[in-house]
Amino acid sequence: MRSPPLQTQGSLQEVPLASLLQSLQSERATGTLTLETGSTTCSLYFLFGHLFHASDATDQGEEVVVNALAFTEGVFQFDPRAKLPAEETIKVSPADLIALAEQRGGVVVTPPTEPEAVAEAEATTWESAPIEAAVDYPAPEPAVAAVDIPVTPPYADWATDQGGAVEAPSYASWQTEAAPETQPDDSWAKAPEPAATESPALETMYPLPDGKTTYKGLKSAFVDFPKLLRTLKGDNHTGYVYLKGEGFVGTLVFQAGELIEALADSEGRVTQGAEAFQLVRHQMEAGAGHLDVVDINGDLVASLGQLFGATQMFKGLLGRFVNFDALIEYLTEKKVTGSVVITHSTEMGVILLHDGAVLGAYTETARKPQTELATVGKLAAERASHIEVRSGTEVVNRIDVDLELAKPL
Repeated sequence: MRSPPLQTQGSLQEVPLASLLQSLQSERATGTLTLETGSTTCSLYFLFGHLFHASDATDQGEEVVVNALAFTEGVFQFDPRAKLPAEETIKVSPADLIALAEQRGGVVVTPPTEPEAVAEAEATTWESAPIEAAVDYPAPEPAVAAVDIPVTPPYADWATDQGGAVEAPSYASWQTEAAPETQPDDSWAKAPEPAATESPALETMYPLPDGKTTYKGLKSAFVDFPKLLRTLKGDNHTGYVYLKGEGFVGTLVFQAGELIEALADSEGRVTQGAEAFQLVRHQMEAGAGHLDVVDINGDLVASLGQLFGATQMFKGLLGRFVNFDALIEYLTEKKVTGSVVITHSTEMGVILLHDGAVLGAYTETARKPQTELATVGKLAAERASHIEVRSGTEVVNRIDVDLELAKPL
């Protein structure tokens, strides 16, 4: 039997909770259903039609739903964009909860059948579109316009620009320690060598900036992965999806609904691009880990693309040799679009740049982007810190989601 159409708000006298549960399940809705009757308020939480948590002022779980099924008056409101909790307190289906309430003799299951009530319900339904497409949200901030940053800019004047205040080693890798001071090597006095034309593979997962969390701590077993991707595309999502499980971390970066980068760290092996997407997909299909969906502004997303995909402008710089303020001044003068990454013994710091301006600076423990560089600068001032600069154009290689989903797991 076809379930009643979904309404986002109304009276429980006209649309009983039992009918709402059936509609939300049928529409595979995601969001929070709030019920109010007298002085009692309770909230029911759905993810793609799955009712996984419920709470009121004194209790949570299945009993909250069973009690609410007996409400004969009051109002309801469904919010498809409400932040969802991480708790899972309901293990059975809505049908089982309705059956339990019927056994107790308290469930209201019959909606009105008068033509006027039916017409009113149809006037507010999302019958013709999925729930996520029915709400008019503000458009995301546009991504910054592409700029033409040369891959191999003239670096020879860098040491001169610092007025002798900076000592910039030119090591093969930041993982190689500086030569002992008892064996002086004047190679650091030379201007840094230009980066290779291709960026080397990532060796670690960089931290991501905080933003507005849409969903947090969702069990991946609840999530229909292809539907999630379609929803994010339909919403023009700009931000990232973060999946964390045992021995696995994955990130999908979106710009205006398009997937521009994927990264994965599986047991210490870091991959990116289509290979990383497939690893995330495998974890999602296996129901492993928990999921966050985070919104950030378009400028930061564009710079994140540079963080993960741009070429190395400078590498192997040690905090003991570098005048950090002079380095930032140089990048500003050269109007660099890209990132500065500082690896410290205890954490990592990131500075995102566009056209020489600081869009945001943050660390693993303080991820809210700041325009001030004091916190990240403290990491760079440590003698053993490693500093890397990445720069490049803002052209990114988008990942064809439909093509990747068509591939066998």
